[in-house]
Amino acid sequence: MSTLLSIDPGIRGVGVALWAEGKLTAAAYVANTLKDGSGPRECATAAQAVIDWHFKSGKASPDMLAVEIPQIYQRGSGKTKGDPNNLLPVFGVDAALAALLPNAHIMYGVPHEWKGGTQKPKTTSESYVIEGRVRLRLSDNELATIVWPNNVKHTWDVTDAIGIGLYHLRRFERRRVFARE
Repeated sequence: MSTLLSIDPGIRGVGVALWAEGKLTAAAYVANTLKDGSGPRECATAAQAVIDWHFKSGKASPDMLAVEIPQIYQRGSGKTKGDPNNLLPVFGVDAALAALLPNAHIMYGVPHEWKGGTQKPKTTSESYVIEGRVRLRLSDNELATIVWPNNVKHTWDVTDAIGIGLYHLRRFERRRVFARE
């Protein structure tokens, strides 16, 4: 049975989704126990928390790992906000997970590849467009497997982990609407 672990990496916590034979079997937000720092130890601890979460499910090591890698835009592109160096630890979490799952086939991509130009909302009072798109592509049984966190921003991380999995499973294809003449 093929299994996929898809993640939306973060240094303080990781959105995770587990798939068996192309169906979502579990999804959640996994917090990092380390609350300060953004170096190699924090990256490794975040990755280990994901591994611990996965093996609590009683499943064997996943065959595939799908991760989102950070994309740093050129200054002046209008998409740059904050210090792009802050994204480097996110890649560290991806690398640590790859090291902890040496037999898994690794798939990766930047956010734009799987969700287009859609950004996460600027405030928690705004709705996240991707969440609606993700929910439309899941069955009721799959939706029932998701542990939605109370924190809205963590909910976005879980949504992205599911979206990344859907994309790599070819279930997140964009639906195009054409006007009739």
